[in-house]
Amino acid sequence: MSYRLIIDTTTSSKTELMARLQQQPFILECRDAGAYREDPMLSKIEVTSQIDEYAMDEWMYEQKGVDCLGVSSI
Repeated sequence: MSYRLIIDTTTSSKTELMARLQQQPFILECRDAGAYREDPMLSKIEVTSQIDEYAMDEWMYEQKGVDCLGVSSI
């Protein structure tokens, strides 16, 4: 089973976070979904994952040096 998720992050953390995500075996696809029009300092990453939003949120909690504002399903 796969899950489509959105990860909200700061734009300054996006590149590093995407690099870390792409190294994980549970990530099937990782795509830069761009900055939010309302606040370009915030961006989103769309992923297709083998883990659900709750497990992804736990994984994000353990990551140091990158910002995660939230994980939600599409």
